[in-house]
Amino acid sequence: MPSSTSPRKSKSRRSKRMRKETNSTVIASPMPPRLSSAQRALDVVEVASIICGHLRGLVASDEIPQNILPLPESTARVLARHLAPVARVNKAFYSASTPHVWETIDTLTPLLEDILGGEKVDYGQGRKQSLIFPNGISAEQWSRFESYASKVKTLVLKPSAAGMDPFWVSFLGSKMPPQMRWFPEVRRLVLTCESPLASFVSTSIIRQVEFLHIQITPSTHADVALLNSSLPAPYGVEPVTMTGLRVQHVASPQTLLSISKLNSLRHLFIRISPTATSEDLIHCIGSLRELRRLTIKQDRCDVASDTPLSTAQGYSVALSRPSPLEHLVALSVDAESMMQCMVAARISPRSLTFLKLLAYSHRDAALLPLAVAAHMRRNPDLKSVDVKMRADINPEGVDPLLANPNLNTQDFFTAISTPKGLESLSIDGVPFFSADIVDRMLSTIGSLDQLNSLKFLPAPATLLPRDTLKLGSLQSLQKLAESNPALRSIETLVEVEDVPTLPTQYLSKHRMEKLSVRSNGKSPRSTQRRLDVAAFLVRVFPSLTEISGTPKHEEDARSWNRVEKIYFSHKQVGAQALATEEVVKKTKKKSRSGAHH
Repeated sequence: MPSSTSPRKSKSRRSKRMRKETNSTVIASPMPPRLSSAQRALDVVEVASIICGHLRGLVASDEIPQNILPLPESTARVLARHLAPVARVNKAFYSASTPHVWETIDTLTPLLEDILGGEKVDYGQGRKQSLIFPNGISAEQWSRFESYASKVKTLVLKPSAAGMDPFWVSFLGSKMPPQMRWFPEVRRLVLTCESPLASFVSTSIIRQVEFLHIQITPSTHADVALLNSSLPAPYGVEPVTMTGLRVQHVASPQTLLSISKLNSLRHLFIRISPTATSEDLIHCIGSLRELRRLTIKQDRCDVASDTPLSTAQGYSVALSRPSPLEHLVALSVDAESMMQCMVAARISPRSLTFLKLLAYSHRDAALLPLAVAAHMRRNPDLKSVDVKMRADINPEGVDPLLANPNLNTQDFFTAISTPKGLESLSIDGVPFFSADIVDRMLSTIGSLDQLNSLKFLPAPATLLPRDTLKLGSLQSLQKLAESNPALRSIETLVEVEDVPTLPTQYLSKHRMEKLSVRSNGKSPRSTQRRLDVAAFLVRVFPSLTEISGTPKHEEDARSWNRVEKIYFSHKQVGAQALATEEVVKKTKKKSRSGAHH
């Protein structure tokens, strides 16, 4: 039986069914995921760059030492650990983090093996592996090398598991495209090995290096060759770019001569030999007119000579002589007392704001105050002075000095009061002949109204009873509080047997925060003595946050810990009393107001 539906209607139904199937297919197909605004922001290169730069700053401030010319051995690993995972977020973060990851590298292995295609071969018989390039290096590989090497700013060349024969080093140098340069952006070089590859790379880039840290075997004179390579060619016009140099090994006379030619240096760390004299130093340093920071280290001194500071005439000459180092603001000397005196007499400038002396000789230890005095008299703008003696004193070397009139302490105290802007003063373990040196020091620094921190722990010149030092008094601390309002920290020798009686109306608003009392085992033992000391300190130094005794003396430390607890209890009771008094005043005022109405 024929269908009653007309052909036109059947065609219409088929068209509708096809459109319906098509529409259902479109609806069923997966739609591309919609990105959130945060995800879209992370795809922006500028945003990724800001985030990576912030992370780089956090890493630098938290984990990388920021002192003068630090050795950045761990910098590469720190940056890789923090920033390499960020590169996997997306393409934008990869582009933004790569410059930071490659900013510091401490191995050439990824560049030579993974990019240039170097292969390790083992020659056996205890010889280390060697890197070779049997397949040559293509233009594409050199292009990739240039892309990564141009991001490096700090290069650390240290001994590696695989070396490279001079032949293959020469091969690399000859095959590099002429328009390319080795690490064109490197400004900081650390060299701790003398391999052919390290020597080739360091010599290739030394003219552009601003900071050089070198620690190698001085007998090879490789340091001399490298330093001389940093100088411009004869009659050349290009300036010397190196402004910072750290010679970690003992510098030979030839090394000192090479350093003297680097007149662009602003920061210098130099380690001198035991036989070096002040003349050697003057010849090396005297021509470095742009120096800002200088560190001198000498393990011991084999040169016996009389210091010019030990005579009145020599001391006077040391104070009046001119200095070529007009810009030197920071000086650190780690050497025996004799060399300390020589540096003070012959090298100390007139522009220092920071001075640090670390002496370790017992032979001429009693002369160290002369060096301190000479430095401070010559440099009236000093802000920080840190002096430490780290060895016992030899009595045999002291007796000949007892009759020397130039070793009186008056010159020392005149020098201490010279830099009126002094903010930090630390003198630890330095021997003095004057038994009452502590009280005299506390009295002298009353004129230093900018002083913020004081550490004065002198040592006796000998262990003889005649040279035993007297402890400072609590009364001297009281006078110090009245004359030095800026002080926030004191560590010195104080005797607590005699607690001064303060006037009834005595009121101090001093903001001292830290008090460390060394009482040589004579800390307050009885409960009454601790109560008296704590009550005295509450009135003289009402803002203390820490009170301590001698760290290595258990009983002394324990005794001062109890004084500290009593001190804070006094403060708490006083605060409660003030609060109660304030409430009473408000209540009375309210009562009078109510009665008036």
